[in-house]
Amino acid sequence: MIKKISILLSLVLLAVPIMATACNDNSTDNSAVTLTVTPVPQVEGAAFTGNYSFYGIDSDGDGIYNSLAIDAEVNVSIAGDYFVTGSLKSDNTTITDMSSYRLTMPLSFFLSVSEPGLETITLTFSGEYIYCRGIDGIYTAVLVIGRNGSVADYQSFDGPFYNHNEFGEIPAGMEVIADYGEDIDGNGLFDYLTAEVDVTVRRATDCILVGIYIVKKAK
Repeated sequence: MIKKISILLSLVLLAVPIMATACNDNSTDNSAVTLTVTPVPQVEGAAFTGNYSFYGIDSDGDGIYNSLAIDAEVNVSIAGDYFVTGSLKSDNTTITDMSSYRLTMPLSFFLSVSEPGLETITLTFSGEYIYCRGIDGIYTAVLVIGRNGSVADYQSFDGPFYNHNEFGEIPAGMEVIADYGEDIDGNGLFDYLTAEVDVTVRRATDCILVGIYIVKKAK
């Protein structure tokens, strides 16, 4: 649901942003195609078995998945320290390689294995980025495992059909669509700066709209 809200802000205490979101001007541009470079295994030690499962995680109980997780089984033949990384795609488009919109580094972690055997690794992909991408369909997780800086194995795993509206990490998002001054008393000076914003509410909740208007120095 999208609502247009006009906000009157004193020119002394001025305003804009509220609910931060991973969405930006390019986040729903699904015309871009990602060039996929297939990693080549360079070392032995670990290989995906092909056993895996997808599932959504609703960590705050609001009925919307905060993240999409995949459990993948790995057969480790050489004990040691491994790195694991991955990305979520749909066709040739990358949806995300982040575990949360709050983070700035791509999804990766280290796995320490004390003895050979089967291990299950879990990667979680940001529900906010999935929502912002706006892509419905079958999502594919591309996982890579390696050690000593070299790839041991990689594999693509197809999940079930997902609707992007099933995901998200924040209850609402906002975009400023217009701002203008208002002269209430007709003295030729603006008394307020009005900012009109589109607020997209994803679930019923109480939201507080606050912000600061920042004046940039002229060049």
